[in-house]
Amino acid sequence: RGLATALQQQTEHMAALRQQFEALHAHRQPLADAVAQLLKKVQPPDVEAILRKLNGSPTVAADWLEDVVKMTAEQGQRDRLQPLTLPAVFAALRPSRPTLTLGQFHDGLRLLRDQGSVRLTPFTRALATIDDARNALFLDGEVMYYVQLP
Repeated sequence: RGLATALQQQTEHMAALRQQFEALHAHRQPLADAVAQLLKKVQPPDVEAILRKLNGSPTVAADWLEDVVKMTAEQGQRDRLQPLTLPAVFAALRPSRPTLTLGQFHDGLRLLRDQGSVRLTPFTRALATIDDARNALFLDGEVMYYVQLP
């Protein structure tokens, strides 16, 4: 009888454990879904994709930089004493590149200057006489306003 009672208790205990496991299993899927959503929120942003969206594709950026050098060379052939102004260059680029921002334009000019492709020269008259001051580029302690070939 003692053995039968012990087996009965073990059976009841196993049934109770089975119910607990089933309850845990039922809660597992909502927890797994919550963890998956949390992982999505914790994932760092794709910095490369963000930079591509901000700057445009590398070929587009390279194209407009090459256009600046080309425009500068053409102006040098037309009149080497009258360099292109930054507002004129920006205005010439905008129709074919409406998403080009002034900040991207200035960054591209700095890149061209650093590569030695162009030379940026300062506005030498009174600053109050600048036609379009927002296009001027403050660089090396001067207000750069003209672009020329080196």
